Amino acid sequence: MPPIKALIAIARKLLGILFALVRDQREYVGNYEELHLRKVA
Repeated sequence: MPPIKALIAIARKLLGILFALVRDQREYVGNYEELHLRKVA
């Protein structure tokens, strides 16, 4: 069980970092999604 708990702890830390990056670069991500949707459409 300890290895599973360690993996969960690492995953939670990585998710926290990813969410922080998305929060900081929200405008960039939004613009990228708009460009991607225009290419698809």
